[in-house]
Amino acid sequence: RDAIAPLDQGLLGLRAWLEICAGNFAGGERRARDGLERRPRAIGLAVVAAIAASLLGRRTEAADVLKSYLAAHPGDPMVLSVMAYAQAAGGMADHARETLAELGQIAKAPSIHAAAALLAMGRANEAVALLAAKSAEGCPYFVFAGHDPRLAELRPEITRMVLATARARAITIKTTTLKG
Repeated sequence: RDAIAPLDQGLLGLRAWLEICAGNFAGGERRARDGLERRPRAIGLAVVAAIAASLLGRRTEAADVLKSYLAAHPGDPMVLSVMAYAQAAGGMADHARETLAELGQIAKAPSIHAAAALLAMGRANEAVALLAAKSAEGCPYFVFAGHDPRLAELRPEITRMVLATARARAITIKTTTLKG
C-alpha cells in the first residue's frame, strides 16, 4: 500500500500495470502518472504510462513522452521496445523499424514489450517465436504475456507455451523426486 512504500517506483508501476492488464487503461495511466508526480524520473512508470496512452489511442503522445526518457538513458531496451510498439500501433511502421534497429538485438528487450512491437508491425510469427524463446529461458516478464492487452490475439499460443513449460517442469520435478 502507499502508506508502506509511497515512493517505491516498482510497486507504483506494478499497480498501474495490473490496472492495464485488468483492462482499466485509464486507471492504469492515472496510477502511473500519479507515480510520476512522486518520482518524475522513474522510467518504469513512464513506460507504463506510455503503454496506457497507446492503448487509449494516444500513440504519438506515448512515443513523444518516451523520447525524453531516451535522451537521459540512450539505448534503454524497455523504453525502445515500448516506443516501437507505440509507433507501430500508431501507423508509423518506418519509425518502429528504426527504433527496433536502434535497439539492436531484440532479445535484449523485455519479452512482452518486444513481442507487442513485432505484433503491431504485423510480424506475429516473430512475436510468437520471441515469446516462446523467452518463456523457455524463464524471462520474468513472460508471466504477464497472457494478460497483456497488446498481445490479446496471441493468447492461444501463449496458453500453449505456459502449459508446455508447466509440463516440462512437472516432468523435471517428478524425475528429480524419483532419483532422490
